[in-house]
Amino acid sequence: LAFVPAALMRIDGFVPMLIVFGVEVLSALSERRFSLLRLARWAAPAFAVWGAYFAWRYTYYGLALPTTYYAKEHVNLNDPDRGFRQAWEFIRDFGAIPLLPLLAVPLVRGPRREAVGLAFAIALQVAYAMTTGGDWMPFNRFFLPIVPLVAVLAGWGVEQVWQLGRELDAGSRWLSRAAVLVALGFCGEHMHSRWVDTPVERDKLGTAKGVEQHTVDNLLAVTDLMALVVRRPGERLVTDYAGVFSVFTNAQIIDMWGLCNVDIALHGGTEGINPIYGKECAACYKRSKPDYFHANVPMARSETAFHSVPEILGGIFEGAAIDRVIHLRRDFAGGRVVEEATGRALWFLERRRPGLPLVTRHPLPGFRVDYPFEAGGE
Repeated sequence: LAFVPAALMRIDGFVPMLIVFGVEVLSALSERRFSLLRLARWAAPAFAVWGAYFAWRYTYYGLALPTTYYAKEHVNLNDPDRGFRQAWEFIRDFGAIPLLPLLAVPLVRGPRREAVGLAFAIALQVAYAMTTGGDWMPFNRFFLPIVPLVAVLAGWGVEQVWQLGRELDAGSRWLSRAAVLVALGFCGEHMHSRWVDTPVERDKLGTAKGVEQHTVDNLLAVTDLMALVVRRPGERLVTDYAGVFSVFTNAQIIDMWGLCNVDIALHGGTEGINPIYGKECAACYKRSKPDYFHANVPMARSETAFHSVPEILGGIFEGAAIDRVIHLRRDFAGGRVVEEATGRALWFLERRRPGLPLVTRHPLPGFRVDYPFEAGGE
């Protein structure tokens, strides 16, 4: 049950549940104490919760795997060695090389059966991450599920080396224990962000800081403005920041990368984009019938940042390609949400619909929504 929250958050989170289940089944079989009824009583609560979630997800998406899998199935097209590089960088940046001998010790001395199970689980996760090409995030989150498993193996290794020392003479005993402490200290120091091993890690730290600033300064800073773009709950907002704006607006989100959108995930391509982020599908917008697009970063601009619909269109991801499919210049109006006290504005395109006049409105005190460019690019 402790692993269920992780299993509900990510497909990777289901792996620890399977590991515990698999190890328990194999242990029961090897000890000739297997009981299907006892196994069902033990495993049913966790799998029932996860199964209910899976059933809901399947009815919603109609896909056995998360849409992220389908959206990123071409992730290693442009860089097939990415996964191997990330595996090496992960080991090096964590200072884990001195731990490798400690990980091998439990396989030959100590809880060997459990150690083999954990080693097999680690190998599967590493193989999966390398095969799929890893991730664009700076610190290789696809490899993070192995960290607690490696910690357990290393702990067993330390325990066995410590016990082995009792069988050695005093000099060899303290030498082996000192080597263990040095290995652990080396790894612990290199895991800390203040220890930068390589220019690659320095770049990762810079990227991490940049992503944090981007999220705070560009996305979280305009959630108040974006919430006022959508007039009625359930209208469709196209964004490449689905996670943020699905929480802070009442819109139905169309995720531009296909990570949360079945049509783009299944039918999209990678033309003109880096597939590490997902897929593109300009043709899909005709079927999804979007109501709003927003101009990309910087999200907060001035009231005079744009002077026509084509200018706003140029600030939308894949705007020109989408325009050829659903005629953004003709059928959408250029609008802005303005915080009147500061002049801070968020620009967007809104589909022209009967019964929804494009007139200035004040949805909240101090905020104005108006349409300086109603149609035709003027």
